[in-house]
Amino acid sequence: MKIDDPQVRLRVLGTLARVRDELSLLPLSLADVQDRIELELSEAYASLAGWQRAKQDYGTPLMEQSMLLLERRAGERILRTLELRYARAPLHLVRRALNRPSRRANAMELLDGMMEPSLRALVLPFFDDRSLEELLESAQVDVAPAPEPVDFMLAQCRHPKPFLVASALDALSHTPSPKVFAAAFARWDHPSRLVRETALVVAVKVDPERTRERLADRALDVDEIVAGRVTAILEGRENDMLTTLEKVLLLKSAHIFGRVDAEDLAPMARVAAEKHFDKREVVFREGEFGDMLYVVVRGHVVVEKGGHVLAELGRGESFGEMAVLDEEPRNATVTATEATDVLAVGSEALYEILQERVEIAEGIIRVLSQRLRISDAARRTEPPPSEQELEEREED
Repeated sequence: MKIDDPQVRLRVLGTLARVRDELSLLPLSLADVQDRIELELSEAYASLAGWQRAKQDYGTPLMEQSMLLLERRAGERILRTLELRYARAPLHLVRRALNRPSRRANAMELLDGMMEPSLRALVLPFFDDRSLEELLESAQVDVAPAPEPVDFMLAQCRHPKPFLVASALDALSHTPSPKVFAAAFARWDHPSRLVRETALVVAVKVDPERTRERLADRALDVDEIVAGRVTAILEGRENDMLTTLEKVLLLKSAHIFGRVDAEDLAPMARVAAEKHFDKREVVFREGEFGDMLYVVVRGHVVVEKGGHVLAELGRGESFGEMAVLDEEPRNATVTATEATDVLAVGSEALYEILQERVEIAEGIIRVLSQRLRISDAARRTEPPPSEQELEEREED
């Protein structure tokens, strides 16, 4: 039975590999593994070929990230399939190391050494560090002809992954047409709240009059954010609020979330509140109890402790992480030095998200660890390590 949803396939493969390992079951035959991998590669290469043709017209940051994630997930499914035949432990090391530049060569060498020649010829080209064009040229499976760019993008609007659907709709809004409006309108009742919101945003951008006409007779959405978007559109205030996808991009630009996939930031973006502070307005004071993490969207803030300036933070930088995590009083005062906009995420919402998105927790831990190292170096009157040096230490 073929499972159409690639994310479900990944989970099923992971479960099968774990069961095989725990019960010491016999390996899957070479022919079966090869057949499964050929199907994964055919699907992956078809998507990449379509994207290669469409990206010139629709290469928004979110689509770029969505397609990169799609490629990476295909690689994970291939490695999970290999676990049905080969030892699970070394393949686990390969999965972890492939995304680390300093360890990638070792991972490729390990992968090369464990496979039979027929599988090696199939799998290794997909993981080679090469351009999209070179990757498609090296494909060892039949690749379907790429459709017209707009047709490829419309097909992504039917993808099982809601974040890819939302990203594709957003990209299509830059070249409006009746087809785009129809695609957006058809997703007003999508199961995903993110897709419904994005579909509304795209529809009103493409055809405001028809959108308001069709919304006038509809009941408000059960989701508070989507319902708020509907109300704003009907009142002509659709440009007064950031969309969830816009918040995703802003969060992604923050160093604390730089390594987190845009898709994984969507739940946080949905609950992130927009806040404005005037020049010299205090965001919070030293000693206060706080339950908000902040990311600067526009402007600057100064961080002070005991009257001494600790840091000046601008766009994409975060503050307030420690008090959110340990529920202790704020250890510094933060003040806007000019008109400043921030995204604020409360501790209750943050904890709920952290339970499902471990990558976000890793980002917060990484930033706090780096700040601790810089603080320790400053106390020892040594030059603090650069961000690049800290990144290299983490990889090692």
